[in-house]
Amino acid sequence: MAPNQALERAVTPASHLRWSLRARRSAPSVRFILMKKTMKIIGLGIITAALSISLAFPGEERKKIYSDVASFKAGFDIGITERNIDINNDGKMDVLLFSYGGEETTLYLLIKEQDHFVHIGIPAGESYDILENPKYCEIKIGFGTFPTFSDIHGPGPDRYYWYDFYQVVGVTLTNTNSRHRDFYKDMKKLYEKRIEELKEEIKRLEKEKSEKGSDVSVLDLFAQFKRDHIQRYREFIKKALIIIQGKSGT
Repeated sequence: MAPNQALERAVTPASHLRWSLRARRSAPSVRFILMKKTMKIIGLGIITAALSISLAFPGEERKKIYSDVASFKAGFDIGITERNIDINNDGKMDVLLFSYGGEETTLYLLIKEQDHFVHIGIPAGESYDILENPKYCEIKIGFGTFPTFSDIHGPGPDRYYWYDFYQVVGVTLTNTNSRHRDFYKDMKKLYEKRIEELKEEIKRLEKEKSEKGSDVSVLDLFAQFKRDHIQRYREFIKKALIIIQGKSGT
């Protein structure tokens, strides 16, 4: 096994992943990307804000307490997959629900109390993994280098995600990133390696621009996407360093 493959496996140990789901996204055509690129900044900002409000947390305005799972699901006009799991280790079976709407997948969590369920809001991400061990469960949420909408922000996220870890304590969602310092050390190496690869890809695009017959506008756009990915990876590295150095309570 190549060293890089071994490192990538170490980042997400198969023995700890019991159940996972990734949001499905499709890359737009070059013509569609260019059309989005020509939109005015103000118009793009309005569209992005509207999409974020309507799609990022579609259940945020729903009430917090439900008599049963069916009452929570009432009104959903999109597909839902559910799984029963005692995610807070209190001896009662809770419910995870994934709803599918277009390219977006949203995770909902219903915590079982004596005679009702409490809805806990989960950050909207691009991947969701449930990590189980004998002592507690964790939710691992992945965020891409463009974690919102690929039709606006280019051809989708790059190779590596940023991950946040959460544990449900009672009916509270608690960040547990500080438990995973070794994980973030490994991810930091991958982010740094990918930045160097993206720099080389940008150099190749710049060289291709100088060749006769190349579509300069498309190459410029793709190069900018890669620069944006680099910027996001640098942000990921800064966050990873805070956790690795123990400077954050998360």
